[in-house]
Amino acid sequence: MLIPLLTLGLVGCSEPKNESLKGYFEGPDAPEGAIAKVDGHDSLLITDYYLSFIKNEKDKYGVYFYDKTDKNLVAYNEVPAKIVVRGVESFGMYETYDFVSGYDSVVATNYGYHCISIVRTRAESEFRVMDSYYISKEHGFALNRKVTVIKAKKRDAGFESLFMLKNGSHLQSVDNFGFFIPGHLYKDTKYNAPTALITSLYNPQVYVKETRLGLPMTMIYNYTNEHYLSIVHAEPNINVHGEKGGGADGAIDDDLEYGSLGFESEDKGYPIDIGITMCYPCAEGPATFDSGAGWARRFHQVEERHFHEYKMGLVFGKKESFNDALVDAYEKCYMYVDSRCKRVENELVYQQNIDCFAAETISINKNGVLAYGMPWELNVDKSKSKGPYSFQMGFVGQQTSVGAHLFRQGLDKENEDYITKGEGILNFWTSDTIYPATNLFPYIWWNGVGGELHRMGSASYATIYLRMLCDGVEGILDAYLYGKEYDVIKSAWLDYCVRFADALISVQNEDGSFNRAFTKDGAIPGDEFGDKNIGYDGSDPAKFKINTPIAIRFLCKMYDTIEADTPQNIARKAAYKESARRAADYSYTNIYLEMGKYVGGTCDNANVVDKEAAIYAMFGFRYAYALFADERYEKAMRHAACTSLSWTFMYDYACPANDEDIASCPYVDGHVMGTSIIATGHAGVDGFACYMWYDIFKVYQLTGCEMYKKAAITLQNAVKLFTDYDSSKDWTYPCLMVEACQVMDFLFKPTNKDGSLWLPWCGVAQINPIMYTYLDFGVYQLEDVVL
Repeated sequence: MLIPLLTLGLVGCSEPKNESLKGYFEGPDAPEGAIAKVDGHDSLLITDYYLSFIKNEKDKYGVYFYDKTDKNLVAYNEVPAKIVVRGVESFGMYETYDFVSGYDSVVATNYGYHCISIVRTRAESEFRVMDSYYISKEHGFALNRKVTVIKAKKRDAGFESLFMLKNGSHLQSVDNFGFFIPGHLYKDTKYNAPTALITSLYNPQVYVKETRLGLPMTMIYNYTNEHYLSIVHAEPNINVHGEKGGGADGAIDDDLEYGSLGFESEDKGYPIDIGITMCYPCAEGPATFDSGAGWARRFHQVEERHFHEYKMGLVFGKKESFNDALVDAYEKCYMYVDSRCKRVENELVYQQNIDCFAAETISINKNGVLAYGMPWELNVDKSKSKGPYSFQMGFVGQQTSVGAHLFRQGLDKENEDYITKGEGILNFWTSDTIYPATNLFPYIWWNGVGGELHRMGSASYATIYLRMLCDGVEGILDAYLYGKEYDVIKSAWLDYCVRFADALISVQNEDGSFNRAFTKDGAIPGDEFGDKNIGYDGSDPAKFKINTPIAIRFLCKMYDTIEADTPQNIARKAAYKESARRAADYSYTNIYLEMGKYVGGTCDNANVVDKEAAIYAMFGFRYAYALFADERYEKAMRHAACTSLSWTFMYDYACPANDEDIASCPYVDGHVMGTSIIATGHAGVDGFACYMWYDIFKVYQLTGCEMYKKAAITLQNAVKLFTDYDSSKDWTYPCLMVEACQVMDFLFKPTNKDGSLWLPWCGVAQINPIMYTYLDFGVYQLEDVVL
């Protein structure tokens, strides 16, 4: 393959990684009976599967994985040792060459098997591939790979190593499989943005840089035999040693320590088979965000005694559906990744946000309307100005939730300033200005400067989004419940929520769904809705129904709140419950079962596969399961939880920054963990996963699966580490975080053109789960719940 060279010459590693004198892997002792002969072949056994080493016609060993129950072949590779060599530069181009081999020797050890292959190139360089197969605790198969250059020829400049698992059915069409690459591919490419890295499954190879993956894993599900195969980068130790951009295409640098994962349908020189692959260091293609269309590859140096080493989990399962396979694979693969995080005190973080809210909330009296609220944005750099006073009730503005927390903390601390500002915000949003008697739905945006309602920054008001409505009114409902906790009953706030809930169920479609957006009268918006919000399936955007899960949690909370003290309330309570059930049924059948993914709902992006849709689906299915005890909702809840987590970095790495951005970069020394990919189609990340950890913990309580407990505690603490909670960064407020940025390509860059901005949702995302935890358990920390 001839590839343009984007680097200027070769990049040498700063500290050559020469092989130690010993050079052998020391693994944990295998359980008794795990190392055995099966049908005369050296084998390693776990609960449901076993692997065997079988010689091929060239007198070398391949590795084969079998289902214990029926001895059916699940996965294999007859030539597991693969090296891709990069040639020297010629006229700004370089070529790559693939070389494969089986194992020359297989030796039983205390942990499993130590396998060696010598791979020779056309130029007569030699690589020793040492693969150590072992059992990782109780999780399943693991593989430690160490590749060492034992003979180097000048024609071979750089190298990558690859490990592939081919499907055991020898199926040769991607149509026989469902695919899962976290943050990029869920079952198939439907609803992926046109600019996504993966828009077609019909490519010989599809590799994604692991720093674009919430969990560094890849999985395929075989619809024919119901087995899935998965590879996860176990205990990843990702580092570029400060190299900005992580090395350009073609770079040869031993300091670039990160890989890629994906799938492929071609192994050169052998029959085509669908399989999954890990490549180290990283090769990404056929598209990549950091160098445009085409492939981007990095290499390590072909120099004697240079080596690289990494671990993989090899995970298998048999499930009746792709959705079940995704859940099982994620839950198992997560346990191979070390996601420990130091404790950060939630009570401190909560108060830091309250201090920020109180300091920045002002009153504005325009056209006879008294409004309270926070500015649209703040900058983490205290030398830069804050944004305009433009108030949005939900979504990114979250004004009602800001008011709810100020109100509660004011009652709790007997702080009149907090109470005044919190009540002011909530009284404004529940006023006739926002919800005139002639409207079916309230307005969702107020321009404090002009004192007028507006949409998306324009002077005219048109579209009312389901997402913004439910966010905003739920903030008011929380405020009512917070007041009730202190015997301060704000009946007008509850009346507002009831009026909206009644209006919402009045526009529910016959099939149980809700539309994406409305006019103030509950009608479907017209052309003013905008092409950017159209669904990529060609559907009418305003009638886009797959945002329905957004409404479920609010309806369930209304059912829980209304007291059955009058015939009217008894009927209303039943109506909310029935509406929630119908919405949950629609979401279960049409989204969970049919699509196997979660799409859209955000007000500023097209209806594409994104993580916020997954998180709201998790919220909805969790509340539906708690209310109805329907096992269907439990399955959907678990799937939505794993999908939500799959967008979120559950491992860590550091991200360099340029001088102009370094003051606002929280990732120079790490702390990417807890940050989440925004959506398919671009390389942006944000802190939206701050919202998740309380609900992930509730999933643990409902399922008993330890993975969710571990993930919840990790997230609870990790999402504080990219704030300035310890004041070490000297930001405007210690609770701030960068609203959105880029980190996947090892160069921090705020996505806001005006700098590193914080929006009110960032604060609400941090403290909503803290307060929910306190109200639920009487403590601020999950560690104090489970210890």
